Amino acid sequence: MKNPYWIDRLEEKMVGKEPAIKDVCKTCNNEILSRLDGYGLELYRKYFFRIAAIGDKVVFEYDYDRLLRWLLKLNFNSARVNKAADLESLHKLRWYILEKKTRPKRIALYLTLIYRHEIPDDVKAEAARKNIEISPTHEPDMLRIGHFEVNHPAWNPLISRTAIFQSFFYSMIMIGDKQPAFELERLGKEFLRVCPKAVLLKPSQTRVSVQASLSSNDAIETHILKNQSYYSRKFPEIWDEQH
Repeated sequence: MKNPYWIDRLEEKMVGKEPAIKDVCKTCNNEILSRLDGYGLELYRKYFFRIAAIGDKVVFEYDYDRLLRWLLKLNFNSARVNKAADLESLHKLRWYILEKKTRPKRIALYLTLIYRHEIPDDVKAEAARKNIEISPTHEPDMLRIGHFEVNHPAWNPLISRTAIFQSFFYSMIMIGDKQPAFELERLGKEFLRVCPKAVLLKPSQTRVSVQASLSSNDAIETHILKNQSYYSRKFPEIWDEQH
């Protein structure tokens, strides 16, 4: 399949062509956005195809604005398909995505590296009891785009979005431009309580060192809980047993 694109609302997870950002000219979609996709493909070939083991370290080199625009583009398109609650906030960022406006002032981008982990003995025993064959490890071989949230009463950003590419787990937090900077810092601290080894990617830098510090199970927990209505419909036999 050429240029497959994953959308969790569709019954078939892979579709042949990514939905375009509407309300823009063909040149923008065909040139500017295709360059962003090209950058994402570069990152996949260099980094995302690998599965990390616990303790692995990666020096991740990046172009901050290209990376942020690409991640926002993926989330914006996903929000359009899913009619997400934060669609309006993402829609306002389309001109930044298209290189026609400067970067939003109050946005933070974090990177966490997810590792493969051993399946617990009790899970193995339960599987054996039910005569179910399972792998001894859980691989973070997933592509996920969607919301995440932190279990805190004051968790109230305009946007809290994640994009997971195998072991690379990106988290975006955004508040309004007119809100004070310390509010974004506060939300960042709450996020780091959940992912203490997450690395803040800074516009002034082009590389960071990140260590595989979070199991794939823990990494997607906030994503799964936030999107439980979808997963409970899609996987009722699993959801009913575990929740």
